[in-house]
Amino acid sequence: MSRPRAAIERQIENADDADGNASVRNEISGVITQFESEHPTLASTLGQIATSLSSMGI
Repeated sequence: MSRPRAAIERQIENADDADGNASVRNEISGVITQFESEHPTLASTLGQIATSLSSMGI
């Protein structure tokens, strides 16, 4: 998880870099995909919680 954190920190420092935005999005997407494949039950539960909170307007 330190690689995405470092990428996000670089992105914050270089807020005007459009290519950096895509790179960070791709890296975060990859981390999420990996998390979902390694922890499918937890990922599903977190998704359900997020959906419930969204339905409540939170």
